[in-house]
Amino acid sequence: MPPCTAVDEISALPARHLQAGDRLAVADMFLRLSEESRRRRFLSAKPYLSERDLELLTDADHTTCEAVAALDADGRIIAVAQYAATATPGTAALAVAVVDEHQGRGIGRALVGAIMRCARANGYERLVVTTLAENVAARALFRAFGFRAVRVGDGLVELRLS
Repeated sequence: MPPCTAVDEISALPARHLQAGDRLAVADMFLRLSEESRRRRFLSAKPYLSERDLELLTDADHTTCEAVAALDADGRIIAVAQYAATATPGTAALAVAVVDEHQGRGIGRALVGAIMRCARANGYERLVVTTLAENVAARALFRAFGFRAVRVGDGLVELRLS
């Protein structure tokens, strides 16, 4: 199936779907994230991306999983948003990461909007996000899209949009 066209609607920044050839660029972006940003994105300390992590991000089938990236003026990846189907039919989990120096500029918001449209276009009626309870910025970002907290515990918050 061809990639969702929602990423083409982002006019404020260069953005595109991730591909298998992007593994090194994604690994480079990950290394430019601060330790705190990595912890917030992966919910625990994560010093590096495994081959499996890179595969999940870059080998999307455009139906059960998809990932989009924002690029800086030099063409480097500065942000990634993704969705992946969960074990619950009709449900996809979302995640986003933005390199620290580019945070607070609306890049995450633009990518989340695009990846949500892709997930919806592929039939996912329920979208979920798990974040650290302390991650006020992520919670505010997803609340702005209509997500609501449905579960809190062990320092984590699950947000859902049905």
